[in-house]
Amino acid sequence: MKRNSKLGWLCILFACTVPLFSSCVDGDSILAQAAEGAWYVDLEAKDEDGFPIRKQLTMQFKCVEDEDGWIYGGTFLERSRYSQSVQDSGIRANYSATTEISGTWEVLMGDLYLTYNLNSLEVKVGDVDLQVNDWDYEMQMFMDEYKGDFRREIYSETYRESRRNYKEANDYEGAFEDLEIEGNRLSFLSGDAGRVTLRKLKE
Repeated sequence: MKRNSKLGWLCILFACTVPLFSSCVDGDSILAQAAEGAWYVDLEAKDEDGFPIRKQLTMQFKCVEDEDGWIYGGTFLERSRYSQSVQDSGIRANYSATTEISGTWEVLMGDLYLTYNLNSLEVKVGDVDLQVNDWDYEMQMFMDEYKGDFRREIYSETYRESRRNYKEANDYEGAFEDLEIEGNRLSFLSGDAGRVTLRKLKE
């Protein structure tokens, strides 16, 4: 009698779990299809010395059907543009740099998972400006000649730090939790940053 009772409860539990799982799967597919397109957000942070950094992040999601014809994710292209102005020892430096990397993405149980292709990482250094605060002709000439080395330093540091961060993200296999998409807004929870909201770019 007890065995039959336990079996009955298992059947009921299984019957309740299947619709719930099916609902999650359908919800993931709906979110994935709604995510297709280009999204962007402007962010601000500070470097290790306390200088502000502006970052414009653009995510381009493309949906790809799996072998069963379902859509839960696909491929993506992530582009980040950094710009910063720092001042030290009477020298003011303004520069910008852009990173671009591709990978695959998936929506699972309402969370967004990204896997970066580290070999696709590209870095481009934009405008570089070095100015001497208290005008000194010889010092300014030196700064002008130093621009090339400064650009190479920015490139090397940006590439190294970006690759390390993307590798850690792959190794950690963390997720951007609680993905929500409403109209032209896509948002998720991202660690200490809290909820981050991206806006959809017009095609």
